[in-house]
Amino acid sequence: MRRLLTILIGMAAVLAAVWAIYQGTSSSDSKRTGAIKAGATAPEFTAINSAGEQVKLSDYRGKVVMINFWASWCTPCVREMPMINQIAQTYQNDVETLFVNVGEAKGTIREFMEKQQFDFPVIIDVTGKVSGLYRITGLPATIIINQEGIFSHILLGELTKDIPLQQWLEQTVQQKNRSSVTLMNKKSREVARYTSGFFSFIFPEHLARIVELKIAIPRLCPKNQ
Repeated sequence: MRRLLTILIGMAAVLAAVWAIYQGTSSSDSKRTGAIKAGATAPEFTAINSAGEQVKLSDYRGKVVMINFWASWCTPCVREMPMINQIAQTYQNDVETLFVNVGEAKGTIREFMEKQQFDFPVIIDVTGKVSGLYRITGLPATIIINQEGIFSHILLGELTKDIPLQQWLEQTVQQKNRSSVTLMNKKSREVARYTSGFFSFIFPEHLARIVELKIAIPRLCPKNQ
Protein backbone atom coordinates (compact mmCIF):
# COMPACT_ATOMS: atom_id res chain seq x y z
CA MET A 1 0.00 0.00 0.00
CA ARG A 2 2.83 2.38 0.85
CA ARG A 3 4.50 1.64 -2.44
CA LEU A 4 1.24 2.20 -4.33
CA LEU A 5 0.64 5.44 -2.42
CA THR A 6 4.15 6.64 -3.28
CA ILE A 7 3.59 5.85 -6.96
CA LEU A 8 0.25 7.70 -6.96
CA ILE A 9 1.80 10.75 -5.28
CA GLY A 10 4.64 10.72 -7.84
CA MET A 11 2.19 10.49 -10.75
CA ALA A 12 0.17 13.35 -9.30
CA ALA A 13 3.30 15.50 -9.02
CA VAL A 14 4.26 14.72 -12.63
CA LEU A 15 0.76 15.55 -13.87
CA ALA A 16 0.80 18.81 -11.91
CA ALA A 17 4.14 19.77 -13.45
CA VAL A 18 2.93 18.93 -16.96
CA TRP A 19 -0.23 20.97 -16.39
CA ALA A 20 1.81 23.95 -15.16
CA ILE A 21 4.07 23.79 -18.22
CA TYR A 22 1.04 23.53 -20.49
CA GLN A 23 -0.63 26.51 -18.85
CA GLY A 24 2.55 28.58 -19.15
CA THR A 25 3.01 27.64 -22.80
CA SER A 26 -0.63 28.27 -23.58
CA SER A 27 -0.46 31.68 -21.92
CA SER A 28 2.73 32.59 -23.80
CA ASP A 29 1.22 31.47 -27.10
CA SER A 30 -1.87 33.54 -26.39
CA LYS A 31 0.20 36.62 -25.65
CA ARG A 32 2.39 36.01 -28.68
CA THR A 33 -0.60 35.59 -30.96
CA GLY A 34 -2.39 38.61 -29.53
CA ALA A 35 0.67 40.81 -29.80
CA ILE A 36 0.81 40.66 -33.60
CA LYS A 37 -2.87 40.49 -34.50
CA ALA A 38 -4.69 43.43 -36.02
CA GLY A 39 -6.77 45.08 -33.34
CA ALA A 40 -4.28 44.36 -30.52
CA THR A 41 -2.41 47.11 -28.69
CA ALA A 42 1.13 47.71 -29.89
CA PRO A 43 3.68 47.15 -27.08
CA GLU A 44 5.42 50.27 -25.81
CA PHE A 45 9.18 50.46 -26.31
CA THR A 46 12.07 52.88 -25.89
CA ALA A 47 15.18 52.60 -28.04
CA ILE A 48 18.09 54.59 -29.47
CA ASN A 49 18.48 55.23 -33.19
CA SER A 50 21.60 55.64 -35.31
CA ALA A 51 21.49 59.41 -34.77
CA GLY A 52 21.80 58.90 -31.02
CA GLU A 53 18.19 59.99 -30.40
CA GLN A 54 15.80 58.28 -28.01
CA VAL A 55 12.71 56.89 -29.73
CA LYS A 56 9.59 56.08 -27.75
CA LEU A 57 6.47 54.68 -29.42
CA SER A 58 4.07 56.61 -27.19
CA ASP A 59 5.63 59.89 -28.38
CA TYR A 60 3.85 59.29 -31.69
CA ARG A 61 0.41 58.73 -30.19
CA GLY A 62 -2.13 60.55 -32.33
CA LYS A 63 -0.16 59.81 -35.50
CA VAL A 64 -0.08 56.76 -37.76
CA VAL A 65 3.17 54.78 -37.33
CA MET A 66 4.74 52.28 -39.73
CA ILE A 67 7.50 50.03 -38.33
CA ASN A 68 9.78 48.05 -40.62
CA PHE A 69 11.96 45.30 -39.08
CA TRP A 70 15.00 44.40 -41.19
CA ALA A 71 18.67 43.35 -41.29
CA SER A 72 21.42 43.90 -43.84
CA TRP A 73 22.03 40.13 -44.25
CA CYS A 74 18.35 39.63 -45.14
CA THR A 75 18.08 39.64 -48.95
CA PRO A 76 14.29 40.27 -49.05
CA CYS A 77 14.82 43.17 -46.60
CA VAL A 78 17.38 44.75 -48.92
CA ARG A 79 15.13 44.22 -51.95
CA GLU A 80 12.09 45.87 -50.38
CA MET A 81 13.88 48.76 -48.65
CA PRO A 82 13.89 51.20 -51.60
CA MET A 83 10.13 50.72 -51.97
CA ILE A 84 9.52 51.07 -48.23
CA ASN A 85 11.65 54.22 -48.15
CA GLN A 86 9.82 55.73 -51.12
CA ILE A 87 6.42 55.05 -49.52
CA ALA A 88 7.67 56.51 -46.23
CA GLN A 89 8.69 59.73 -47.99
CA THR A 90 5.36 59.93 -49.83
CA TYR A 91 3.40 59.75 -46.58
CA GLN A 92 5.87 61.56 -44.32
CA ASN A 93 3.34 64.28 -43.43
CA ASP A 94 0.79 61.76 -42.16
CA VAL A 95 2.85 58.70 -41.19
CA GLU A 96 5.88 58.30 -38.93
CA THR A 97 8.12 55.51 -40.27
CA LEU A 98 10.47 53.68 -37.90
CA PHE A 99 13.13 51.40 -39.39
CA VAL A 100 14.28 48.81 -36.82
CA ASN A 101 17.46 46.90 -37.53
CA VAL A 102 17.46 43.57 -35.73
CA GLY A 103 20.64 42.06 -34.28
CA GLU A 104 23.35 44.14 -35.94
CA ALA A 105 25.90 46.57 -34.51
CA LYS A 106 25.91 50.29 -35.19
CA GLY A 107 29.03 50.06 -37.39
CA THR A 108 27.49 47.37 -39.61
CA ILE A 109 24.33 49.43 -39.98
CA ARG A 110 26.26 52.59 -40.85
CA GLU A 111 28.33 50.76 -43.47
CA PHE A 112 25.22 49.29 -45.08
CA MET A 113 23.39 52.64 -45.10
CA GLU A 114 26.33 54.40 -46.72
CA LYS A 115 26.67 51.68 -49.35
CA GLN A 116 22.96 51.80 -50.21
CA GLN A 117 22.89 55.62 -49.99
CA PHE A 118 20.12 55.75 -47.41
CA ASP A 119 20.13 58.64 -44.94
CA PHE A 120 17.14 57.94 -42.65
CA PRO A 121 17.72 57.12 -38.96
CA VAL A 122 17.58 53.47 -37.91
CA ILE A 123 16.59 52.08 -34.51
CA ILE A 124 19.36 49.77 -33.30
CA ASP A 125 17.86 46.58 -31.84
CA VAL A 126 21.09 44.64 -31.43
CA THR A 127 19.76 42.58 -28.50
CA GLY A 128 16.40 41.87 -30.14
CA LYS A 129 14.44 43.57 -27.37
CA VAL A 130 12.05 45.46 -29.63
CA SER A 131 11.58 42.63 -32.13
CA GLY A 132 11.00 40.28 -29.19
CA LEU A 133 8.22 42.52 -27.85
CA TYR A 134 6.57 42.38 -31.26
CA ARG A 135 7.12 38.59 -31.58
CA ILE A 136 9.05 38.98 -34.82
CA THR A 137 10.45 35.56 -35.74
CA GLY A 138 11.31 36.27 -39.38
CA LEU A 139 12.48 39.20 -41.48
CA PRO A 140 11.37 41.43 -43.01
CA ALA A 141 8.20 42.48 -41.20
CA THR A 142 6.19 45.69 -41.63
CA ILE A 143 3.55 46.81 -39.16
CA ILE A 144 1.10 49.73 -39.29
CA ILE A 145 -0.14 51.21 -36.01
CA ASN A 146 -3.05 53.63 -35.94
CA GLN A 147 -3.32 56.89 -34.00
CA GLU A 148 -4.62 55.10 -30.91
CA GLY A 149 -1.66 52.71 -30.70
CA ILE A 150 -3.54 49.73 -32.17
CA PHE A 151 -2.21 47.34 -34.82
CA SER A 152 -3.97 48.23 -38.06
CA HIS A 153 -2.21 46.04 -40.65
CA ILE A 154 0.61 43.49 -40.39
CA LEU A 155 2.85 42.22 -43.18
CA LEU A 156 5.11 39.32 -42.28
CA GLY A 157 7.41 38.85 -45.24
CA GLU A 158 8.72 40.83 -48.19
CA LEU A 159 6.79 43.77 -49.59
CA THR A 160 6.00 43.32 -53.28
CA LYS A 161 4.06 45.41 -55.79
CA ASP A 162 1.06 43.12 -55.31
CA ILE A 163 0.74 44.02 -51.64
CA PRO A 164 -1.39 47.17 -51.11
CA LEU A 165 0.76 48.81 -48.43
CA GLN A 166 -0.07 52.30 -49.68
CA GLN A 167 -3.78 51.49 -49.56
CA TRP A 168 -3.40 50.26 -45.98
CA LEU A 169 -1.68 53.49 -45.01
CA GLU A 170 -4.34 55.61 -46.72
CA GLN A 171 -7.11 53.69 -44.97
CA THR A 172 -5.44 54.15 -41.59
CA VAL A 173 -4.80 57.86 -42.20
CA GLN A 174 -8.40 58.38 -43.35
CA GLN A 175 -9.61 56.57 -40.25
CA LYS A 176 -7.51 59.01 -38.22
CA ASN A 177 -9.03 62.00 -40.03
CA ARG A 178 -12.56 60.67 -39.62
CA SER A 179 -11.96 60.20 -35.91
CA SER A 180 -10.66 63.78 -35.62
CA VAL A 181 -13.68 65.19 -37.48
CA THR A 182 -16.07 63.15 -35.34
CA LEU A 183 -14.37 64.41 -32.18
CA MET A 184 -14.51 68.02 -33.39
CA ASN A 185 -18.19 67.70 -34.27
CA LYS A 186 -18.91 66.21 -30.88
CA LYS A 187 -17.11 69.06 -29.11
CA SER A 188 -18.90 71.62 -31.30
CA ARG A 189 -22.27 70.12 -30.38
CA GLU A 190 -21.35 70.18 -26.71
CA VAL A 191 -20.30 73.84 -26.91
CA ALA A 192 -23.46 74.73 -28.82
CA ARG A 193 -25.61 72.92 -26.29
CA TYR A 194 -23.88 74.63 -23.39
CA THR A 195 -24.06 78.07 -25.05
CA SER A 196 -27.72 77.61 -25.91
CA GLY A 197 -28.53 76.64 -22.35
CA PHE A 198 -26.49 79.52 -20.97
CA PHE A 199 -28.22 82.18 -23.06
CA SER A 200 -31.67 80.68 -22.60
CA PHE A 201 -31.13 81.14 -18.87
CA ILE A 202 -29.37 84.53 -18.87
CA PHE A 203 -30.63 86.38 -21.93
CA PRO A 204 -34.32 86.97 -21.00
CA GLU A 205 -33.33 89.01 -17.95
CA HIS A 206 -30.80 91.06 -19.95
CA LEU A 207 -33.30 91.55 -22.73
CA ALA A 208 -35.84 92.87 -20.26
CA ARG A 209 -33.32 95.37 -18.91
CA ILE A 210 -32.40 96.52 -22.43
CA VAL A 211 -36.07 97.04 -23.24
CA GLU A 212 -36.54 99.03 -20.03
CA LEU A 213 -33.53 101.21 -20.87
CA LYS A 214 -34.81 101.87 -24.40
CA ILE A 215 -38.11 103.04 -22.95
CA ALA A 216 -36.58 105.06 -20.11
CA ILE A 217 -33.81 106.87 -22.00
CA PRO A 218 -36.09 108.81 -24.40
CA ARG A 219 -38.15 109.96 -21.45
CA LEU A 220 -35.09 111.22 -19.60
CA CYS A 221 -33.50 112.75 -22.68
CA PRO A 222 -36.17 114.14 -25.04
CA LYS A 223 -34.95 114.69 -28.58
CA ASN A 224 -35.68 118.42 -28.40
CA GLN A 225 -33.34 118.99 -25.48
